[in-house]
Amino acid sequence: MGAFGHALISALLILIGGYLGSFLGLAGCMIMTAAVSVGCIVYHLERRQKKDET
Repeated sequence: MGAFGHALISALLILIGGYLGSFLGLAGCMIMTAAVSVGCIVYHLERRQKKDET
């Protein structure tokens, strides 16, 4: 899967997290969106680091 596919999956995860967080109100939506965004960023940074080591 290329970079576009990973970006699309990350965007979908962020949208789903924001939607599920909206049941907790605006603050929940913001917290869930931020949490999923950070998770996606950390995942891609770790993946890049492993790729650079090989």
